Amino acid sequence: MRRDSEVSRGIRAIDRPPSLPLESVMALTVNFRVVGVFCYLPNLSFPQLSPQSTVKEVMDAIAAQNSDFKYDAGGTPLKVDRIQYTFGPTSIKPPNSMLASPGTRDIETNLGNTALVLQYYRSVSGLVDGVPVELVLPTVGQPSFEITALNAGFTPPPSFQPVAYNLTWRLVQIQISDETRTKFLTAKLDARNKRLQKK
Repeated sequence: MRRDSEVSRGIRAIDRPPSLPLESVMALTVNFRVVGVFCYLPNLSFPQLSPQSTVKEVMDAIAAQNSDFKYDAGGTPLKVDRIQYTFGPTSIKPPNSMLASPGTRDIETNLGNTALVLQYYRSVSGLVDGVPVELVLPTVGQPSFEITALNAGFTPPPSFQPVAYNLTWRLVQIQISDETRTKFLTAKLDARNKRLQKK
């Protein structure tokens, strides 16, 4: 598995490319990033999605639209297990990151003695009285990406004009119990067995 380091600072609204307000177009606008694999896909447009679409639905739409991006949930709705991205000549370098060389990189969950899991972070870029802002959306307990809406927990302040939703994935270290580790690994094994039975 190949990884490259990126600056881990968050993406400020000023770093994001301009786009039309959400109210002025029917399509959902998403800025997507995976830290660690140089995956940065700004201003993605999805006419079939809405802010109420789940994180999984957004991920599936991104994978369908961009063949350089792939992800695997191991057949379970619990966690994303692996993300892969191929950085090529036409790829966009993420803000605040080093220059990336072409190639395929991936990051994946590891539930060994040090638990590393892929977690998602959501925010909304927009304008308040003409001033660009980015509002971070709370995600308590990192619920399954299969059931979490892109705008879950979002209460817009007065005069806020949304422009785009931002979805970022990072590999983070967490503390998990033996019970949780067993539950996750059992679900992955069951999903693998089901896939093998279908072949």
